Amino acid sequence: MFLEALKFNFYGNKHTMNTPTESTNPINTFVHQDYLITVMLKALIVIFLSSAIINLFFTNYIHNAITQFIATIILAGLYLYFKKSKNIPFTSTAILFLLGFVIILFFHSVEQYYYSFVWISVFIPIVFFLKGIKRSISYLTLYFGYIFYFIISHASQWEVNGYMWESTANVITSSIAMVLIIVYYEHSRQNVFDKLQLKINLLNRLSAIDVLTGLCNRLRLEELLENEIERAKRYNHHFSIIIIDVDHFKEINDAYGNQIGDEVLIVLAQILEKAFRNTDTVGRWSGDKFLVICPQTNSDESIIVAEQVRKEVANFKHYRVGYITVSLGVTTCINHDNTSKVLISQAEEVLLSAKQNGRNRVGYYYGNH
Repeated sequence: MFLEALKFNFYGNKHTMNTPTESTNPINTFVHQDYLITVMLKALIVIFLSSAIINLFFTNYIHNAITQFIATIILAGLYLYFKKSKNIPFTSTAILFLLGFVIILFFHSVEQYYYSFVWISVFIPIVFFLKGIKRSISYLTLYFGYIFYFIISHASQWEVNGYMWESTANVITSSIAMVLIIVYYEHSRQNVFDKLQLKINLLNRLSAIDVLTGLCNRLRLEELLENEIERAKRYNHHFSIIIIDVDHFKEINDAYGNQIGDEVLIVLAQILEKAFRNTDTVGRWSGDKFLVICPQTNSDESIIVAEQVRKEVANFKHYRVGYITVSLGVTTCINHDNTSKVLISQAEEVLLSAKQNGRNRVGYYYGNH
């Protein structure tokens, strides 16, 4: 029953909320990391396999091609392992060690030639993506420590090398790799941000909903009532509130049980929603009481509306309980110095009077005139 009411509120409620509907897909860190590693493995498999083919058929670096072919096979195995196990810590660490090892081997084979050290820049963002800021420091410290040692120990043996087509290839391909990494990161970040925003909107929406009826809850009604008071002061207009109470509701619960009582409240909530205007706000105030905020509605109009609602409810026959009646207390905010507590007290006062005078009737507070 709750799910039906909640669904009705999300897609058919015209009175309770002013925010648009949004996706209910939750944010899940594990799912995002799963997606990140899966894409990373696929991309590295393609990159290493392509590089191996290029080195095998278009350059003289056969040992690089062999290394890249082996790395491709290991990555494919990691991909299958991760697809089955979803072991994020192990897989991310294995990717970093494999990638770092291949890059270091590349430096050893090419050394100072062809601007090969530009590939250092590609390793940095991948470490941050997979391990986060804190853990990345230790990985990068080890990585750059070895690179620094390698440069210092070999620099005296290196000779000045000209800028050749291999240099251009390294600069271009490493730059493309960096652009792709940044684009992927930005896309991933925006995707997570959008999902997070949807979840925040959903939580805000749920925090303002009465779980039984799908109407505004008391917290939301109090907020909207304060807003309406401020709006009435600013634009110097009147508005009315109506408190609606189910007659003999305790007897209904005692005779038929709480489940039937809940059904009565849900059906009544749907009747009230249809009876009031799109600009009015209907909510559950407490127990078997409902509160309606009617903007720009004077005393005569509010009494007419309340009487129509009373008659409409009285004409409804529940399949177990039979005919149901309600009593209504109405007050109009004419004195803009009135607070929400004063208005509620006025409506409660005439509601009590309506119940004491026989129920199934409308009471109006005339003290503001």
